[in-house]
Amino acid sequence: MLLSYTNTGLAEISGYKPDAFTATSSLVLVSGSYQTMASNVRLISVDSNTDGSLVHEADLDLLRAYRTYDSNSLPIDFSAQGTPQYHARSFAIDPKNPTTFYISPPVPVGLSPSVRVTVQDTVPEYTDSMLDQTIPLESKYRPNLWDYVLARAFELDMESRESRANAQMHFTAFWQAMGVKYKRETQFRNGFYNGQVGEGDSRVGP
Repeated sequence: MLLSYTNTGLAEISGYKPDAFTATSSLVLVSGSYQTMASNVRLISVDSNTDGSLVHEADLDLLRAYRTYDSNSLPIDFSAQGTPQYHARSFAIDPKNPTTFYISPPVPVGLSPSVRVTVQDTVPEYTDSMLDQTIPLESKYRPNLWDYVLARAFELDMESRESRANAQMHFTAFWQAMGVKYKRETQFRNGFYNGQVGEGDSRVGP
């Protein structure tokens, strides 16, 4: 049961604090302006080219407009050694689908350059066989996860005044750290929400 609370807590933290599960990696670009990520990875930013030169965020509509240009017609730059090279200058993420983005200038056909990106990894879901593994959560969010797990555990014994107080204390700490109003969340969990009269802690009634 505590393992289930841990998985739910990780998902909650990821929803409110996407930076909790970010990682940097190398991404190979395809020809053209339109680029895609793996379906389970959310792009946060394109940071730099492999030589360290920065890539800046740009206006999405502008980059989409430039997408109409055929990358076959783009001139290819060459190094002093005669090697074809490409440098991304700007990018824009599609807000409706963060696994897709546009790059400028478009990548010429025949080249497969790489860029450094920051992505939001998939939230891990733990099973009994993974109890010895370390949770890949940034240290500043670890106390928030423990608050969530403890709150859910104390919530099991709502007949006890002490357990109710402990659950409320830990939930309050968790939601405040996430930037969410605790009372509204508690109302929803107990059914006292949107005009409904629920069960549970009546002190969080409508």
